[in-house]
Amino acid sequence: MSSFYTLARHLLIYALVTAFVTSSLLPALTMSFAEEYSKPDEGTQQSVVVGEILIKYKDASVNLQTAAGLEESTDLMREQDITKKEDIDTSNISVVTVSPDEMTVEQKIRELEKDPRVEYAQPNYQYYPTDL
Repeated sequence: MSSFYTLARHLLIYALVTAFVTSSLLPALTMSFAEEYSKPDEGTQQSVVVGEILIKYKDASVNLQTAAGLEESTDLMREQDITKKEDIDTSNISVVTVSPDEMTVEQKIRELEKDPRVEYAQPNYQYYPTDL
């Protein structure tokens, strides 16, 4: 019977050591992945979704988690003559599409950034992990 308790004690110690080592390494592995999962270098070909812009709203002006904020973002879409594709309400961001025959994405971004409700606007970059 004492061999059973010895084996159980060894298994418990092994499990505790494994849990400690894993919990110690997990933040470092997560940070390494986050650093690799970033915007391409300026010298490389940047991959974007053609005709799409991400609009980040100023939190004090538009809150997409409220009805008033959704209405305010709809007003902005109407004023800027753009089409909302989707909202990422937890980040207070809208994904919008620009009609290519009206103006370029870059021109529309410059116009959007003049709006006091917009914190920033950028092309919808596609991000890819470089190493897993």
